[in-house]
Amino acid sequence: MKRILPFSFAALLALGAPALADEAPAAEAKPEAPAAEAAKPAEPEKPEVEVLVDGEPAVLKSEVDEIVQAQLARMGAQFGADAVSEYAGQIRRGAARQLADKYLILRDLRAKGVQATDEDRAEFFKQATGGETNVAAIAARFGMPVERVQKDIDDQLLLQVKFRELEKAAPAADSITEEQIKARFEEGLKMRPSLTNAAPEQVRASHILVKVDKPEDDAAALEKITKIRERALAGEDFAALAKENSDCPSKARGGDLGAFGHGQMVPEFDKAAFEQPVGEIGEVVKTQFGYHIVKVTEKIPAHVPTLEDFREDIVESIRAEAVMKAQREYIEGLRDAAKLEFVRETVVSEPIAVPAPPSAEEKPAAEAAE
Repeated sequence: MKRILPFSFAALLALGAPALADEAPAAEAKPEAPAAEAAKPAEPEKPEVEVLVDGEPAVLKSEVDEIVQAQLARMGAQFGADAVSEYAGQIRRGAARQLADKYLILRDLRAKGVQATDEDRAEFFKQATGGETNVAAIAARFGMPVERVQKDIDDQLLLQVKFRELEKAAPAADSITEEQIKARFEEGLKMRPSLTNAAPEQVRASHILVKVDKPEDDAAALEKITKIRERALAGEDFAALAKENSDCPSKARGGDLGAFGHGQMVPEFDKAAFEQPVGEIGEVVKTQFGYHIVKVTEKIPAHVPTLEDFREDIVESIRAEAVMKAQREYIEGLRDAAKLEFVRETVVSEPIAVPAPPSAEEKPAAEAAE
C-alpha cells in the first residue's frame, strides 16, 4: 500500500530539537569581585526562551534561530538576500509553532510510554542514514555533538511511531466509493478544465548512456556501449546495467526516463524511442551527449484523458485527506489542553541577517571540485 505523507507531520519529522542543556551559552566575563564573592561558582546565563508550555520552557530562541537562518539561506541563494529578508518574521512564527507542536507531541507520547520497536529503528536508519547505526559516526559526519544527534534520533523515532498510527485513519483504497471518486474528479475539472484536453502520443523508456566528452574518447565509448548492449541482449537486467554503467543521472532509477512526447528528446533519441517495439533493446544511438541504448517499456497512444487516468491519484488524495484530518485533530487537541505562550511574539519582526551563499573558497574541497 502506498504510504501517505501529510505535509505538516513530515515537516515535524524534519525538525531537529536540541536539548535545552546543550543550548545554554557560556557565561560572559564579569569584572573582578571581592574574594568572598569570587569564590562562588559563576552561574551560567539562562538560554532565551521562545515558547512556554504550561509555564515550562518548551522552545528556545536558539532553536528557532537555527531554522530561520537555514531557511533564509536556502531562499536567499535562490532569490537573493534582499528579496527574502522581509519574510524573516513569517518564517520565525512558523518555526516557533512547528517546534511547539513537536514539543507537545513528544511530551504526550513519552507520558503515554510510547516506544519505538526494533523494526522502527531499522527502518529509520535505513531511510535516514543508509543503514549506518553508529550514532557517534553519524555525529562526526555532520559535525554535531553525539548527545544532540541521539536526541534527534529518539525524537524522530517517536514521531514516526505516531505518524504510523495516524496513517490508520486512511480508508482502504477499495472502500472508497465510485460516487466519491466521481465527485472529486468533477471538482478537479471545475478548477482545471484543461485536465481533459487531448493528450499527445507518448512513450515510456529507459536508457543507458556512455558520454563522449572529447573526440578522442569516441571509439572507447562506442566499444563500451556495444559490450553493455550485448550483455542486455544476453538477458542481463537492463535496470541493473544502467545503475552500473550509465553516465546519466537516470541511472539511480535504473535508466528510467519516465513518459515523454515527441520533441522532448534530441531528434536521434526521439526517433529511436518512438520507432522501437516495446520491450526490445534497440540499436546503439549516437547523440550530442554520447552513445545510448534504449529500451521502450510502454507506448501511450494519443487520447483524451478520462476519470480512469486520474483514478489512482484521486484515491490517494482522499486517503491522504483523512490522515491529515486525523493529524490536525490530534495536534489541535494537544494545543487546547495546554497553555502556550509565544513570549517573543512581539519581536518577530526584528531584523535578521540573511546568510550569504558560501563562496567557492568556503565550500568543502569535495564539493568545490565538482
